[in-house]
Amino acid sequence: VPPLIERLREGLPPECVDASAPDRGGEATEEQRILVEALASVYEAHGDLAASASLLVWLGSDSLFHFLRRHLCEDAALAERMCADFGRLFELSAADAMALAVAHSDLFAPEAILQALE
Repeated sequence: VPPLIERLREGLPPECVDASAPDRGGEATEEQRILVEALASVYEAHGDLAASASLLVWLGSDSLFHFLRRHLCEDAALAERMCADFGRLFELSAADAMALAVAHSDLFAPEAILQALE
């Protein structure tokens, strides 16, 4: 793991940097928001798009859907993670999640979409 990633992770709560942590989400301080956005950018630059997107989802970042529109088709791990997390995408922005599902109907299973609508 590059030193910059380790340094950024040190300032964040475990639920932010550990996908297996039970508490995914919550209110972040302004400093944590900045660190999360920076870490997401570093992951993106290193090609770990799924990790980057997970951070943006955790944060509820305004840049999440723009990021997904840019990268969803180019990374299988990212597509798999976002399909599994479609309900959370829907919670963040129903309109953006539905537009993403329509634009990438080959990736999003109808069952996941219907479950998010319930």
